[in-house]
Amino acid sequence: MRMILPAFLLVCTQVLSARASGGVACNDSGVEAAADLSLRQLNAIRRKGFVFALHRITDAHEEFNIENGTIYQLTLDVLETECHVLSKQLWRDCEPKKLNEAASGKCKVEFHINKPKRIAHLHSYNCAIRPGAERLLGCAGCPAPAPLDDVRFLEVAKLSLKKYNNENNFNSYFSIANITRGRIQVVAGKAYHVEFTIHESSCNKTTSPEKLDQCELLDSEDAVTGYCKSFAVAHWSTPDEKKVERVSCNVFSPENADAEPHVHDGGNHEHGHGHGKGHHGKKEDRHGKKHGHSKSKHGNKHDDKHKHGQKSSESHEEHSRNHTRSHHHNHRPRFGRPDSSSHTPVGNITYLTSEDASPFPENPSKSEHCPGEVKQFSPSPVSDAPSVQPAPIPK
Repeated sequence: MRMILPAFLLVCTQVLSARASGGVACNDSGVEAAADLSLRQLNAIRRKGFVFALHRITDAHEEFNIENGTIYQLTLDVLETECHVLSKQLWRDCEPKKLNEAASGKCKVEFHINKPKRIAHLHSYNCAIRPGAERLLGCAGCPAPAPLDDVRFLEVAKLSLKKYNNENNFNSYFSIANITRGRIQVVAGKAYHVEFTIHESSCNKTTSPEKLDQCELLDSEDAVTGYCKSFAVAHWSTPDEKKVERVSCNVFSPENADAEPHVHDGGNHEHGHGHGKGHHGKKEDRHGKKHGHSKSKHGNKHDDKHKHGQKSSESHEEHSRNHTRSHHHNHRPRFGRPDSSSHTPVGNITYLTSEDASPFPENPSKSEHCPGEVKQFSPSPVSDAPSVQPAPIPK
C-alpha cells in the first residue's frame, strides 16, 4: 500500500504536468470552444468589415493552472461572410461569401477560460487577411472591381441613399459612412454595383433637401447604422445619367450593438463611440413611441466619416498595409492577476495585398492532431455566369 500511493501520485503529477503547458490537439473540446468564443468576441469588438467565420484550427497550445484556469494560444484559419460586423450576427449564423469574393487569412488569438470564476475572455489577437481572387478571375460581362475612390461609386451611393431616405419610415435621414465595395459591369453602357455603410445623421425629415449635405453623423449611443447594396445603370449615350434600379439596406438596431473599445487596427488607432442600448428613430417601433435624438457633447468625431479615398477595390474598411514600425502588444494574461475578464482585447487586423498573400499552408503544425478538420462552413461555389443580370437599358 505504501508503494501504491507514491506511484499514484507520480502518475497524477505526470498527467497534470503534461496538461500544464504545451501543444494540444486541434480537435480538443476545450480548443474548439475557445476558438468559437474567440471569433465571437473578435467580431463583436469590430466596427468595420465583415464577420469572420472559422474555417479550421491549424495550431493550438495551452497553459493550465488549477487555480486560474487555461490560457489557449490558437492559430485560426478564417473566412469572410456576407454579414457586416455592424449586424452583430454570430459567425455560425452568417452565409459565407463566394470563393472568388471571400477574403481569408489567419488569426492568432490568446483566450483565457476559467469556468469556476466564469471567465471566458479574448486577451489578444493578430490577424493577417488576404483579399479574394475576384479581380483575378476573367469573366466577360461579369462585374469587375474598381478602386473605391472612383467618384462614380460615391455618386451612385448618394443617389441610392436619397432613394432609400425617401422610402423608409425613419424620423431621421441617413448619411453615408463608408463605401465598402464597388464594381462596374459593361452592358449597353455601364452598370454599377455599390455597397456602403450608412449612419443616422443629425438631420430629421423636416430638414430642407438643400441642407442635407450639411448633415453630420449622429454622435449618439442611439444612432442607427446599416449596410446597403445598390445597383444603378447608365446608358452608353448618356454615361453621366445614372439611374438607381434598386437599393436594399439592412438596418441594425443599436439595442444589439456593443460598446466599441479602443482597438489597435493595423497601427491606426480607433477611438470608439459605444453604441449601447437605446431606441431608434423609427416612426413606429416596437415601443410605440417616437424617440428624439440629441447630438452628443463629448466632442469625439467619427474618424471614419466619408473615408472614400482608399485606392483599393476590396470590401474592407479596416484596410491597413505597410507599417513603418513593427510593434508588439504584450498583453498576455499572467496567472495570479486579478479578474482579467475586464481587460479589453488588444490586437490588429492587417489586410494584405495580393502580392503579399500566400495560400493556407498544407502542414501548418507539427502536431499529428493539427490542423483540425475543416468546419462545415464552405463558401458558395464560384459561378461562371455574371452574379447579377442587369435590367435592360432602354435605347
